[in-house]
Amino acid sequence: MIHASTVLFPDIETMSTGNQPYTYGRRSTPTSNALEEAITALEGAAGTRLPAPSGLSAISVALQSCLSAGNHLLVADSVYGPCRHFCDAVLTRFGGEVSYYDPIDLDALEVAFHPNTRAVFTETPGSLTFEMQDIPAIAALAHKHDAIVLAENT
Repeated sequence: MIHASTVLFPDIETMSTGNQPYTYGRRSTPTSNALEEAITALEGAAGTRLPAPSGLSAISVALQSCLSAGNHLLVADSVYGPCRHFCDAVLTRFGGEVSYYDPIDLDALEVAFHPNTRAVFTETPGSLTFEMQDIPAIAALAHKHDAIVLAENT
């Protein structure tokens, strides 16, 4: 596995030639290329491109795929900082409502649902705090309110 955040070169000259196949992990890595090739083979497709080169892009694609203007989203209060910024700055700008819940207080989560709540975004373990959410219990609450659950756990 090749990490996307760090691409190493033997020296500055090699890096600056510009003809290296991998220069920045969000563009591609041997790992992401292998996954694309595997999906292509499994699906019998002409080719595959992964739609999300970073964690935040994957989160934003997932949230935008299930939310519309006027929908309410519940988000774990310990969520990854850039995700919180996306929710507060982008989702709300497009007419979404966002509330944050204590990731270990299921009683508080139960009363946090609104009639327009469409999704609960969990993160376990929590960013920086490392608490473990009770995903089955959260899913049961969400489904009781006709909401879906999204989980980020990188």
